Amino acid sequence: MEIKFVLLIVLLIVLLLKPEFYDIKKLNFYMIFLLIIVNTILNIHFYKNIRIKLYGIIGEYKVYKQLKVIKKMGYKLFQNVHLKNNDIKAQLDFIIVGPTGMFIVEVKNQRGIIIGNGESKYLTKIKKSKSGNEYKKKIYNPIKQINTHIYKLSKILRNSGVNLWIDGIVLFSNKDSIVKIDSDSVLIIQSENCDELISFIKKRKNNVLSKSNIEKIVDIIKESIV
Repeated sequence: MEIKFVLLIVLLIVLLLKPEFYDIKKLNFYMIFLLIIVNTILNIHFYKNIRIKLYGIIGEYKVYKQLKVIKKMGYKLFQNVHLKNNDIKAQLDFIIVGPTGMFIVEVKNQRGIIIGNGESKYLTKIKKSKSGNEYKKKIYNPIKQINTHIYKLSKILRNSGVNLWIDGIVLFSNKDSIVKIDSDSVLIIQSENCDELISFIKKRKNNVLSKSNIEKIVDIIKESIV
């Protein structure tokens, strides 16, 4: 049993090291099912770091499946984007560009009560163990994370002569999360579906972009993808 478990872990690590493994568009039901099974095994053996990675992949996959509909509305959707432009490097969950502007979406598949202030470096996550004991953990504030992404992406656009407001959105997609975060700069959404997110994007009027502007921005992003 131990040998089989070790082989399973080695296989999983090899998969995690392959870049194409993170292409959400290529994942299917059977891969997600495999991830859930492996995640259950890893949960038993306390491989926390790998479990966190798996939760993230599953969360992004679920969001991508729902966000695909926005492409039929004239928007361009980029997922799991690795950008490099001169000395600027960034990895973003989702970039959306369309008639109502440009948006960065950071997905968090976290469980528990998440509280804090948007200006703080860390948030507090409160969970209960199976025995009923409550424990707290500090997690890096995704608002800080997405503001950094906005700064870097804005700089990449400015390097190509484009000045554009970028909306940042943090989506807590786990149904077992309760989010209590104060933020004036970034929209916080707690929902396992993307209805509120899509509605916000469609109704936004900060940047009305023409088709040619959208194409120019998309070209800049494509040229910066590594």
